[in-house]
Amino acid sequence: MGMPVNVARVQETQVGHRMNTVGRPSGPNAVSWDYETTLWTIERPADGDEPLRRKVRCGTCEQSLAIVVYSVADTRRRQARFRGWTWFCAFLLLAGLAGIIYFGVTASMSSAPGLTSLASVFVTFPALWVVGLRTEAEAGITHRGSSGVSVAKHVVTPIEPPPASPFGTA
Repeated sequence: MGMPVNVARVQETQVGHRMNTVGRPSGPNAVSWDYETTLWTIERPADGDEPLRRKVRCGTCEQSLAIVVYSVADTRRRQARFRGWTWFCAFLLLAGLAGIIYFGVTASMSSAPGLTSLASVFVTFPALWVVGLRTEAEAGITHRGSSGVSVAKHVVTPIEPPPASPFGTA
């Protein structure tokens, strides 16, 4: 799990249009996607205000995209919520693995606790993967297809501002 996306009140973003319909092989078990991007500057709502709903036109195909932009505080809350779910899934995965080890050594894996541990691992591993990807992608800008776990036709990606200096501005 990477670091959360750095957000600012006014932020440059890229509206990307996927150019290929089939992924280009880029390594073992990996594919790459080509995007043509257009720059877009967003101004997030003030903290405590409702999210802004905007229409943005793709510079490549001219399709209108319905975008929802959250404030900096709301974005940080969303990032924290997804991080919490990621840690919860990691805990369940580890508990399931511990159960498999314990019940595999001391009892039959066909017992109810053993099967529950096994099911926990099979459910929480993919959940951890999906929630972890979503956590890493959360930037407070949502639109149809922006779940972070699929390859959408359009993406809106913030260009991260540099982190604030702990010493203030010069």
